[in-house]
Amino acid sequence: MKNFFYTCLAWLAALLMMIVRSTCRLRTINDCRPDIVAAKKNYIYAAMHGKIMHAMFTVQEKKLCVMVSHSTDGALVVPFLKCLGFFTVRGSSRKGNQDKGGASALAQLITWCQNGGTAGLTIDGPRGPRGVVQPGIVKLAQATNTLIVPISGQASRAWIFHRSWDRFELPKPFSSVELTYGQPFDVSAYPDTKSACAALSKILLDMAE
Repeated sequence: MKNFFYTCLAWLAALLMMIVRSTCRLRTINDCRPDIVAAKKNYIYAAMHGKIMHAMFTVQEKKLCVMVSHSTDGALVVPFLKCLGFFTVRGSSRKGNQDKGGASALAQLITWCQNGGTAGLTIDGPRGPRGVVQPGIVKLAQATNTLIVPISGQASRAWIFHRSWDRFELPKPFSSVELTYGQPFDVSAYPDTKSACAALSKILLDMAE
């Protein structure tokens, strides 16, 4: 009964978010995707956890798969993603010796991208630290020979949860929502995963300011 109630709550939240989204004015800035496609390259998205709602409002892809954690927040967002037509895999970064399903989800995303799909990851979820890129997205880009497209959003009016670790932002109804695309990030330009993660972290934190 508890699971049924929680599922109903998640779908109700998704419906409310779809209604809010329909009232917002959406636009993109510096969209680099056409140039990437013209160069016959593939790409994956990287976003900070606190900015993910702007991305979900604005990004439109026919074959986008998003990695979502097994956390409570993740369970709430899955119905909204499905309403938008996105696909999902569940998993997040390992915590100590505890497997959070990240390796399995990463393997699924590698297959997905190799078959022509696009993937999206929140690089610092599900528990932070804020803006610190976990190695999964770099490994995905390396395995699939894809570029990483950093994205970050801003709304003219939003609820900002300052006490949450990610400073999560939720656009308000009838607001203007902008999604900014950063320059394509090529992991092959860096000598190792650690340096690539550090460079991508700086880019996303700068975009979030």
